[in-house]
Amino acid sequence: MSGIVKRYDEMLSKRGQIESLWRDVERWCVGFRGKYSDYTDQYTLYDNTIFRARDILVSGLYSYLTNPATKWFTLSPVASGNISKQEEDWATDATEKVLASFRGSNLYQRLYQSYSTLVNYGISLLYEEADESGLKFISFPAWSFVFNRDVWGNIVEVIVLLKMSVEEVIEKFGIKNVSDSVIQKKSKNSTNEKKNRNIIFC
Repeated sequence: MSGIVKRYDEMLSKRGQIESLWRDVERWCVGFRGKYSDYTDQYTLYDNTIFRARDILVSGLYSYLTNPATKWFTLSPVASGNISKQEEDWATDATEKVLASFRGSNLYQRLYQSYSTLVNYGISLLYEEADESGLKFISFPAWSFVFNRDVWGNIVEVIVLLKMSVEEVIEKFGIKNVSDSVIQKKSKNSTNEKKNRNIIFC
């Protein structure tokens, strides 16, 4: 865990070079939506051209999405060659189940948020997880994550800073998957502490 925190701090330090620019974007281009951080200031709106241009670009990106009612992909057990009837039936059934999972999720709502973050700051992170109700997508704000690249420029690690209470952390990840410090905080508090803490999620 200490290694992850150290890498997070290093990547956060490198990102500091563009954070001043992001704060200018937040103040003059974002307004009250898609904020970069908890930074607050008095917003003076002289003209809405920037906001309208941003919304047009986000809507344009969003318009390229395939209608969720459309069958936009098909799974296949093999790339080429003869496919048995049993394999074909399995692929068809799997395709329908995956499509149904996407249709019943919040993917399209979160994609709009993710596109907005991308247009505002040039970076975006969309995360997928599954629970009892099905797939769930989360669009993280720009300030909450950092990433590391290899020598070829490929992203090899993403670290997200979450703000959660001790109880929420244990409920989400399980008591066996959290750090000793979280367990200690849990044992010290006989009541459910609702104070949000910074949680590293890698």
